[in-house]
Amino acid sequence: MARRHGRRLAEPPVRSSLSAAASRPAETAVLPVVSWCDSLCRGIQEYAAARRIVRAVSRIASIFFCSIGPGSPFDPSSSAWQLDFPPACLVDSPETRLPASLKAPETACVSNPALSIDPHSGAGAWARLGPAVVTATGPDAVRFVDNFATAGLSSLAVGAGSESFFTDVRGWVLALTTVLRTENGLVILAAPGLGPTLRDHLERYHIREAVEIADESAGQSSLLVTGQAAAEVVQQLVGAATLPARSCDHQNLQLDGVPVRVVRVTGQGADGFWVQAQPGAIEGFIARLTAANLLQADPATLESLRIEACYPTPAEILEKTLPQELGRDTLAISFKKGCYLGQETVARLDAMGHVNRRLALVAIDAAEPPPMPAVLELEGRTVATLTSVCHSSQRACLVGLGLVQTRALASPDLRVGTAAARVVVIAGDPKQLSSTAAFLQPRD
Repeated sequence: MARRHGRRLAEPPVRSSLSAAASRPAETAVLPVVSWCDSLCRGIQEYAAARRIVRAVSRIASIFFCSIGPGSPFDPSSSAWQLDFPPACLVDSPETRLPASLKAPETACVSNPALSIDPHSGAGAWARLGPAVVTATGPDAVRFVDNFATAGLSSLAVGAGSESFFTDVRGWVLALTTVLRTENGLVILAAPGLGPTLRDHLERYHIREAVEIADESAGQSSLLVTGQAAAEVVQQLVGAATLPARSCDHQNLQLDGVPVRVVRVTGQGADGFWVQAQPGAIEGFIARLTAANLLQADPATLESLRIEACYPTPAEILEKTLPQELGRDTLAISFKKGCYLGQETVARLDAMGHVNRRLALVAIDAAEPPPMPAVLELEGRTVATLTSVCHSSQRACLVGLGLVQTRALASPDLRVGTAAARVVVIAGDPKQLSSTAAFLQPRD
């Protein structure tokens, strides 16, 4: 060992050729692991960079095409970007596919001509309605509301209309509405009591657009005129040469100098015409309908027609309901329009081709209607909650309406309590699943 000034100097270690050779197999074994970890890290970095690019692009898109606000579907902090893909409702499995045996024809649920006849005399009937009425007026009204509706409102001509869903940022249904295009903007008709909800929903995203949104439910009264004589009677009373022919089309007419809006409606229960005006004018219209021998329709009968038409009210639109589950795709959803709130979820469902639940009409073999809501079971497991029930004169049995899991749609073993049940119609699907006569028991 060398010394300098009395100190021992450290000498560099000398690796023998034997020890160097022994270390090579270990290094060779570690290299693939290191290479794999390096590739993983690079992949994570590339994913993070891509995600930042997508967020940046979405933010730019929202500036040009959508209203910017908290919860916007194009806001990178929105929960819509945090959805797992595919969501549970999109998982493809044999249980979620409709069976090939569902082939027999059925015409209910979209528009049934049989539902147009007057339940009392065959001539005609009228009923008071209380829909929510929300108006959007101003130069930007149509473009603004179109950012939140599933239907293509920007393509509507003045005097035309369409059904449309309004959804939240996750694509869950807030309301099913009828939207009318007017000279000043839009009129949105929804179920009673939904006016404040829709107004507040739209105002949440209203920043600088030239649009005024108002809930005018209290200042409007509405009537339904239905039956074989409905068109003739309404035409005579308002002095119109013609009336709207297509569903949701409408005209602004006059009744004794007072503005009246007449809307054609089909496929929502009792087909006919909605007549909307100020409360005083509606009372005068009712007097003239009575003089024309039109009877006031029984609310229970109108409810039966709605249920058999598979038209959902808020009772059927449960929490976290998706638009395609309600069977109004061709009537209320545009798959060609630009971006709107909730479009990501709607587009995914369209791409996957199915949902896990469908609004369906269920025949029940019971003498008395079960209390609502009623549980529909298959082999002891809940597959639906029926939210509306009535006696069907067409099928001579009780029928209920609710969202049914697709795996149970064709099952012959459904039960509501102790009563046998069977799905007979799927909303929006022109097919009958089974005949009620096949399982109904004879009754006195």
